[in-house]
Amino acid sequence: MRLLAQVLPLVTVAAWIITIFVPVLDSRTSTGPGIVITSLGDADSGGRVTENPGFAALWLIILAIAALAWVFRAPKWWSGVAIIVAALLLICLMYLVIEPAFLMWDGQTPGGRPTGGMEVAYPGPGFIFWILGVGALGTAGFCGLIAEDREAAASRCVKTGT
Repeated sequence: MRLLAQVLPLVTVAAWIITIFVPVLDSRTSTGPGIVITSLGDADSGGRVTENPGFAALWLIILAIAALAWVFRAPKWWSGVAIIVAALLLICLMYLVIEPAFLMWDGQTPGGRPTGGMEVAYPGPGFIFWILGVGALGTAGFCGLIAEDREAAASRCVKTGT
């Protein structure tokens, strides 16, 4: 169980690496302006951290959680933090879906006819990878808790001689 708790955060990192290239939210337009959001934020920003500090913070948290699982061998406190971070990542994703990014524009044709439109970012293929990453991180947290409890129970049995 402890090894599973250490490996599953790496699945989260892998899923998030995939979502750099596969959009989490996408307006699915091939003409005109569109919206593409990856795990680095708005794809139009080119992944510049200064334009997407929230997404950069999520990346740092995920990388830190994955590294700490190996450094400390996934102790109980790490497991609790992993479960909380997984819940927060799920909340972030749900917020992106419930309050999607949108783009509205208007104007006139050369003939004076009004024109305009609206694009809304809907869940894209990367949405599934984000969910997979969240599930792997949450499962890792629970595996860490189970491993800690099993080791504690084994330790008690050895001390009492039963």
